[in-house]
Amino acid sequence: MVQIADECEKYGFEILNDGIYDHDQKLGEVGCTNNRWWVIRATSVYQQKIPCDSAFDAVWVLSMVELTQPSREELLGKPFDRLTANDFSALVRNPGKVAELQEKFGECAIAESTNGTMQTLRLTFAGHQEVQHFARR
Repeated sequence: MVQIADECEKYGFEILNDGIYDHDQKLGEVGCTNNRWWVIRATSVYQQKIPCDSAFDAVWVLSMVELTQPSREELLGKPFDRLTANDFSALVRNPGKVAELQEKFGECAIAESTNGTMQTLRLTFAGHQEVQHFARR
């Protein structure tokens, strides 16, 4: 735990009971089981432990998630027709974000379907429908 705390301190991250945070945004969890380091990204759909070589590597992985994920404000600030499939996915996987989308664009209906490796996300906002397709990872 000391190694995790030391690495988090380098990035200015805060360790709380349920994970590691940066400015009130949960980044994920880091741990060591049977001398094997792992990380779980908060944005991961499947919430699986990703093996790492050290606490340094695990916290670094969390820092990269923070740097590569657009903030909620950035996504909500984009014009509706410029949101990518990944943007939609990030917005609708969090109920709070769905509420913000509804506040910005009006009442929303969300339908998600999967056919093999293709995932379809259909959002309808106040009479405007947007369909995005993306490959599952």
